[in-house]
Amino acid sequence: MSKKMIIRQSAVAGQFYPAQREELDAQLASLFDQTKKISLRGRPKILIVPHAGIVYSGKVAAWGFKQIENLGYSKIMLLGASHQTFFQHAAIFG
Repeated sequence: MSKKMIIRQSAVAGQFYPAQREELDAQLASLFDQTKKISLRGRPKILIVPHAGIVYSGKVAAWGFKQIENLGYSKIMLLGASHQTFFQHAAIFG
């Protein structure tokens, strides 16, 4: 059975982060360059970071992801709220 990666196209590029990839890459690189990695005891099992617009939460999110940089996780699960419709329970994309 082959696995096909599904890449969801952004519906908000240019609103909450730059629309141009090069500009976004530069902004992310700058955020990561400003962030220091700390010494951790063990390997984190969970990472909670905000997902607001990059100008609002980018520094905090970059700090969180910097802490797990190069730890080689094989699986990552992203959880987030639906901003389009209200429903109870959970939904899975893909």
